[in-house]
Amino acid sequence: MSLYDLYQQTNGPDTLTIVDGWASDAAIPAHTAHPNVARVVDQLNPLLAAPLAVTTSIRLSHSTGESQ
Repeated sequence: MSLYDLYQQTNGPDTLTIVDGWASDAAIPAHTAHPNVARVVDQLNPLLAAPLAVTTSIRLSHSTGESQ
């Protein structure tokens, strides 16, 4: 199961960021190839002022109560 976090820029309310997490870099292509992801992207594309951008990063902190 994937959990998504949605963020809205405070100084640009039209700028949204969706954060998702994967177990490894190898899991990303399988996720993006999933039919549900393609369906969501197809629904989002008409609402976007700019093309969808996917970036990767490494989480450096852990939430309270989460094991390290």
